[in-house]
Amino acid sequence: MSVNLVEVLPQGAVDETVVDRRTDLSWTVRVEPFRLSATVVTCGLWDEVHRTPNDLAEADLPKTDVSWRDAVLFCNALSVREGLTPVYEVSQRVVPEPSQWRAHSEPEIDDWVVVWRRAADGYRLPTDAEWQVACRAGSSGARYGDLDDIAWYAGNSGGSIHRVRMKEPNAWGLFDMLGGVWEWCWDLYDPAVYGSYRIIRGGGWSDPEWSCRAGVRRKTNPTAKFDDLGFRLARGAIPRAPHDPDHSRNASLSAAEADEFLRGVRCGLGVPQDVCMRLPVPVIVIDGHDIELYPDEASAVVEIEGFYADDVVVLGADGTVY
Repeated sequence: MSVNLVEVLPQGAVDETVVDRRTDLSWTVRVEPFRLSATVVTCGLWDEVHRTPNDLAEADLPKTDVSWRDAVLFCNALSVREGLTPVYEVSQRVVPEPSQWRAHSEPEIDDWVVVWRRAADGYRLPTDAEWQVACRAGSSGARYGDLDDIAWYAGNSGGSIHRVRMKEPNAWGLFDMLGGVWEWCWDLYDPAVYGSYRIIRGGGWSDPEWSCRAGVRRKTNPTAKFDDLGFRLARGAIPRAPHDPDHSRNASLSAAEADEFLRGVRCGLGVPQDVCMRLPVPVIVIDGHDIELYPDEASAVVEIEGFYADDVVVLGADGTVY
């Protein structure tokens, strides 16, 4: 069983605006052309890759009850099967028990470390912004068609999951981008508040119609598994925040922002979106006082007096630590 990949953004890169309704924040991400699977991963493909018994009656159903971690490992397994370089480097770390009481508002440290090797040519999860661009397929509204025509949701699913490709695709040939099952994305949601929680998109077969919109973003624990949550495969380019040529070559964070910034880095979680989105490009945190921006042609220094990063960490424009 092969993976049918669809070209996303055949007309070229776009700057996509992402909105978070919880915080009322919005930011713009440059999304380059990439490829995305026409459907979510099915039970048939999952069983074939894992060499498990295949029930033909369920082969075309979306594979559900998979965690974000399961999805990452599947991407690597499929890459190896097809002779591609796995995208994700996965390791575990020992997370010490807290020596003192930890407030519920302080996120837990994830014991999984997943590094995205950007030069690898294997399968991966789409980013949050990539998913949104792919779902809209050039449209600008909440949906790319009439909901009953394009999606399985609470109003027409009959309370159960359905096979892929039974509804109309969007303009780029992607099926079930809305409804059917929620889909894991690569990105952390808000690491300063929710720790390792990852973004899910699209809505599911048991959700009301307002959940099945292109701009809806939700989050859940990367170990969570639900009967209406699956994932879709991507390959190719990654998004970059657009560079503002008028941005000052030197910028400063307030003491409070610096503290939050480095707390996220030390915890391996990331940085709040309202902080990192003010930076024009991804950053590299260097042991010491400085944060050096990358690439070189847009280099700048964010000075954080009195604060130190323990390691060299690459921070993406979406707040993800790589």
